[in-house]
Amino acid sequence: QAAWRVLTLPPLPQRYLEAAALREGQRLMPATEGVYRSWGVLGGGGAEPWQVYALLVPRAPLYTFVRGLDQAGLRPQVVDLHGLAVVRAAHHRDCIAVHAGDEGVEIAIAVGGLPLVVRSTLWAAMLGAGAAAQRVMEELERALRIAQIEFPSRPLPAAAPVVLSGALAHREDLRHSLEATGRSVVAPQIGVRCPADRGIELLASGIGCSLCGAA
Repeated sequence: QAAWRVLTLPPLPQRYLEAAALREGQRLMPATEGVYRSWGVLGGGGAEPWQVYALLVPRAPLYTFVRGLDQAGLRPQVVDLHGLAVVRAAHHRDCIAVHAGDEGVEIAIAVGGLPLVVRSTLWAAMLGAGAAAQRVMEELERALRIAQIEFPSRPLPAAAPVVLSGALAHREDLRHSLEATGRSVVAPQIGVRCPADRGIELLASGIGCSLCGAA
């Protein structure tokens, strides 16, 4: 299970930032071994407090994934999550990105362009479309509850839409269930032309991944 936190660090010289970020990340997300830690600056510096996004990922599944790519002769430069990629590509600073596929769902809740909660869940077995849609709603409820508990000072605006993508995006029962939460449900708004047989709902996460690190 990966974990994320937004850290606020006092103004300090940048050369001390890595040590401070890792130390504060360890305090808030304690782990003794078997994890990979990463961090990135969101803002601050000078006389302003640093805003740092800290990430903790278990080593075993990440290394298994990278070894598989290596055996296939692939050298990845970026490893991304569907939910984060959709947030990046959708151009909604406040939104709930739901990437619902046949094998699982990834949900990212973003406020002010910052992903506060990211959940990735694989189905233990192949589910029928109706059962998968129900599981998507259960995972969405959990993600919203986590956001309310962990980030009470960063509430998700009531007007923030659900950006729906993935193989299940065409399911009317899923769309109706999402609309029943009181939020609008939209497709990723990406200004590209898509093939007739592959709508933007299927291509959004790939487009978002390609934007990772882009200026």
